[in-house]
Amino acid sequence: MLTSARTTMPRRDGGGQIEIWSAGRSSRGVTLNMKYASWAPLLECQAVVTTVAADKTRVEPDCSGAAASNSAIGNTQAQLRVPMFAEHIEATLAKRPFDREKVDRAESAVVMQNLTGMQREGLQRSVEDQKARAKSN
Repeated sequence: MLTSARTTMPRRDGGGQIEIWSAGRSSRGVTLNMKYASWAPLLECQAVVTTVAADKTRVEPDCSGAAASNSAIGNTQAQLRVPMFAEHIEATLAKRPFDREKVDRAESAVVMQNLTGMQREGLQRSVEDQKARAKSN
């Protein structure tokens, strides 16, 4: 089911479509791709299939190839990829429409969980920028 699934939705800025689709099976499950626009970079995530019981499996997104940075901002950007892929997987398996509001809630939670670290990092970058400007003047 996931190997043939495709989700297409309008971008919020009115500039085209967001697409999520399968790139085929992988050793861990299914490779999923996403593009926010024709000019945007291709984002990839794995739909990892895990056997839970003899008659039950779990499918979860693993987008870890883009994560694990020392930067709170970088980690947040990587974590923000997961909700779109997760909803694509859930909607496909449940045979229901893609729920953009569910994605919005999950993305808000990611940002709130990382907000303090991003603020700290942003403040540090601002201080470094001010010092660099002061030296160049």
